[in-house]
Amino acid sequence: MNKRIIFWLVFIGLLFMGSAAYTIHYGDRIFYNLALNYDKGLNGYAQNYGRAMTAYKISTKLGHDVSPYNLGVMYAEGDGVSVNHRRAAEYYLIAADRANGRAMYNLGMAYYVGEGVPKDYKQALHWIEKSLEFSNPVKSYSHYMIGLMHRRGRGVPQDMAKAHAHYLQAAELGYVDAQNNVGVMFRDGRGVGQDYEQAFYWLEKAAQQGFAKAQYSLGVLYLEGLGVHVDTNQAKFWLRAASKQGHFRAALKLRSM
Repeated sequence: MNKRIIFWLVFIGLLFMGSAAYTIHYGDRIFYNLALNYDKGLNGYAQNYGRAMTAYKISTKLGHDVSPYNLGVMYAEGDGVSVNHRRAAEYYLIAADRANGRAMYNLGMAYYVGEGVPKDYKQALHWIEKSLEFSNPVKSYSHYMIGLMHRRGRGVPQDMAKAHAHYLQAAELGYVDAQNNVGVMFRDGRGVGQDYEQAFYWLEKAAQQGFAKAQYSLGVLYLEGLGVHVDTNQAKFWLRAASKQGHFRAALKLRSM
């Protein structure tokens, strides 16, 4: 630990806690909380990205796991600093090595699109899969991306059954894109046995959340009586909803009715 950080730990400890030892022991959390206050403008602090970044960096050097993730986000989004995807990826890696699941997901996505690191689907899959082993508030996204990579054969041989399995887990967590994909796979019998009732179930969930592709597909199921009784009124309702969002095939289908 460098002398400058020790100085500030002792200073803050004596000033606010009455104990330098307390802040040296819990310094990573103290500087994280201070950074968060400046970052988000909480608890009476005026938002100040510069001070937030300084405090996050000190907290990171003291071993905190969330601080480097937040630094990565700041560099990725340009909060108080010029956008720098390479630095973002570096901080995501630090946080990932400290078992931060959200940072693992972000690092995996950086490899997937090639932002700040070379595009590498195998590394992307590695980190996104690993993110599921730890606390991760975006597990639905992780499952969706793993499903997508298995579906497209990116970083792994194409496997529609595995794609469906991961899409299903994402769908059960409420991710609307995954709900649509699961519905389509049940409808078409891809990666899973064809099941129109399950297709209707998942497409309806996605359609109710305003997903235009699912609204179109649901309208067709009602029109053709697949997984549900034929209902022309419901078919028109969902096709019209999709058409209003610019879905071309839904508009054509309506004109032909």
